[in-house]
Amino acid sequence: MKKKILSTILISLTVGILLCLNNCSCIFGIAAITSKEKEPETTDNIQALKIENIKLATQVIVNLKDGTTVRGKYAGIDSIPNEKYDEKYAEIQKQKPEGSFLPSIGDTITVISELVYRNPLKFWGFSHGNILLSEIDNDFVVKLKLENLEKIMDKHGNETEGKAIRNLISEGEVPPQFLSRIGVDQGVLGRRLLAINDIERIQIKHAKRDAKKAFLIGAAVDASIILGVIVTLKYFVHVDVYGHDQ
Repeated sequence: MKKKILSTILISLTVGILLCLNNCSCIFGIAAITSKEKEPETTDNIQALKIENIKLATQVIVNLKDGTTVRGKYAGIDSIPNEKYDEKYAEIQKQKPEGSFLPSIGDTITVISELVYRNPLKFWGFSHGNILLSEIDNDFVVKLKLENLEKIMDKHGNETEGKAIRNLISEGEVPPQFLSRIGVDQGVLGRRLLAINDIERIQIKHAKRDAKKAFLIGAAVDASIILGVIVTLKYFVHVDVYGHDQ
C-alpha cells in the first residue's frame, strides 16, 4: 500500500515538473522570437579591396556606384587583362595632383613593408588589391597586398604612402593592370559579373537567432532535468519501501 502511495506521488510530481519545465522550451523559443523583433540583423560592410576575405557562397548585397543593388551568393573573383594598360597608366600619371608620386612602369623603387626583405625592386603596376613587383635582375612578377604596403619611394626621394595609393585605386583614379570582377549567383537569373571598380560596397547579413533551435535546446534541457528527477525519486521510493539500497 505504501509503495502504491509513493508511486502515485512519484507520477504526480513528474507530471507537475513536466508541465513546469515545459515552459523552459517555450521561454527559449519566445526569447528567440522576441529577440528577432527587437534586435536588427547585423551587417558587415566590405570595401572593394577586401573582397578576397569573403567566403564563397556567402549571401551578399552588392551596392554599385550607379545606385543599383545586386543580391545573391558570392561566387569568387576573376581577372581579365586591361587592354593598353601602360598607356592608360601613363595618362593617369600626367593627371596626378602636383606633389603626389606614382612610379612609371619598369621604374626602380624602394618598397617599405614588413613583408619586403629586398630592395630596390622593379614596379610593374597595380592589380586588384596588390602592387606588382619584381627583383632587379629578373622579371618574375610577384604581388604584394596593398594593405601591407606602408610606403614607396623612388631614387629621387619622391614618396607616396600606401594609404594614399589604396584610396586612389578604390576611387578608380588609378587603373589596375588586370580588371577584376566578382561573380554573384542569382539563382534562376544566373550569374552576374560585376567590375570591382563599379562597386561601392558589399554588405553581408548575419542571420538572426533561430527560434526553432532555441525551442529544441529548451526541450533538451527539460528532458535531461525530468530524467534526473525520475531516477532520483525512484531511488528514494525503493529505499523507503524496502528499507535498504540493493
